[in-house]
Amino acid sequence: MKKVLLVATCLMSTGVSAGESAHIVGGSLGYGTQDFESKNTNSVSVNAGDSVSTDLYYRYMLNHYFGVEAGFISGTGGVISAFTDSIFDVKDLSYQGIRGVVYGQYPLSQSNSFYAKVGASYHEVSYVMDKKNIETKDNGFYGALGWEYRFKSGVGINAEYQYIPMQELEVQSYNLGISYRF
Repeated sequence: MKKVLLVATCLMSTGVSAGESAHIVGGSLGYGTQDFESKNTNSVSVNAGDSVSTDLYYRYMLNHYFGVEAGFISGTGGVISAFTDSIFDVKDLSYQGIRGVVYGQYPLSQSNSFYAKVGASYHEVSYVMDKKNIETKDNGFYGALGWEYRFKSGVGINAEYQYIPMQELEVQSYNLGISYRF
């Protein structure tokens, strides 16, 4: 029991390494899928096609392994969605919102790491159905898994899978991003 407490204390108390700043800003651009299901009286379920997404964020590292992150997410239909708009009643589907997450990383080397993000998001989904503009607001889960390589200059590149289930829309996206530690 004493060993477990000692290890937990060491993990929680280790600060960011000397010379490394705790502040990181970044962004990513992604491509994935979006599934739509209307929750109103005319319940409609549509595979809304593909999605182009963006994610801008600020992260503060609490120590070498854990941080907290706040960001802005948005997305809209891609090329395939342009074709599905002409077939289905749901058109011009898009979303935007904010998110807050806990960030954890597992270093593979000094510059290389796997990471996970788990938290909550607040978002607005807008679309046109039966020639009416509809907007819904909701909050819910936000999750991501990824890999990052950070150069000595502070610039980092990453590849990430995002999962964002909303009340009417479920987004799964594969993102490529860049960040800067300052």
